Amino acid sequence: MTHAADPFRVLGLQPRPDLTDDEVHTAWRRIASATHPDREDGGDPERFAAAAAAYTVLRTRFGRGEVLADLTAQPQGTSRGGRRLVMDRGHGQRSAAVTRALARVRRA
Repeated sequence: MTHAADPFRVLGLQPRPDLTDDEVHTAWRRIASATHPDREDGGDPERFAAAAAAYTVLRTRFGRGEVLADLTAQPQGTSRGGRRLVMDRGHGQRSAAVTRALARVRRA
């Protein structure tokens, strides 16, 4: 999993199930204030955008659970039988069928 694919790492947080909304929000505010493009020094627009995307995913307990499940899942793109799953459709988004199947597996 790449650095950009791990929103916990982008916000400088340890991936753990008991992470609170406040902890995520505090991490987001810290990075946003240091990297915002409106800063006098120009900030760091790329890092700001990555942090904003990470916060969008991690701001709810459900979102954090989905990311944790993805991080602890088997290697991306393979099933237990060794067959390759179609994980991406277009620009890195899973098909709805794959997303629903993964959600059912996580609940089991």
